[in-house]
Amino acid sequence: MYHSQANVRKRLDHYYRCVNTVILNRQNPTTGLIPASVAVTTHGDYRDAWVRDNVYSIMAVFGLALAYRRVDDDEGRA
Repeated sequence: MYHSQANVRKRLDHYYRCVNTVILNRQNPTTGLIPASVAVTTHGDYRDAWVRDNVYSIMAVFGLALAYRRVDDDEGRA
């Protein structure tokens, strides 16, 4: 199945907005780690995530960068 370049870019831009909102905006600027939650409750501090969860999360970012590179993006998102 053939997809037009404009349609592919539109879909990638949608995924970029999702990844930016859900993952990159929550990433710690110092450590680069992504919190499991932003909640600190009486039951505990849930801001620290497992390394495995950080690896899975950043793989989504890496996969999106590879997709942008494949469509030869020159807007700095690859």
